[in-house]
Amino acid sequence: MDANLLQAKSDIALGIVERFTDDSFTTKRKTMRDIIKKYSANKWEGFEESSDDFDLRAFGSYYDFVAYFAKQGIVELRTLQEVLGHRIVLDWDAFSPRPSTIGRRPSNDNTSF
Repeated sequence: MDANLLQAKSDIALGIVERFTDDSFTTKRKTMRDIIKKYSANKWEGFEESSDDFDLRAFGSYYDFVAYFAKQGIVELRTLQEVLGHRIVLDWDAFSPRPSTIGRRPSNDNTSF
């Protein structure tokens, strides 16, 4: 059983690395940076509920999933930091101008992210 669990964890870690280093993900990272620049220059006017809003939320969810896997011990945080650390830090620095409401729901909605 331990060998199966170790193999599953290894497969998940490899999948994360493959996803974050794939050419299409690199292109998506650039697109997300362009969205940030576009809307932050216009004080985020027209951003909420736009297709760019949903794209940015979906992109951010990759990082949320990776954090969840690390918190659950499915992948080791140290390994993630060593392999992806600079990408994660650079992306979150680039996303710092985003509205703080991304990922939030109105207080009367019990949905949690």
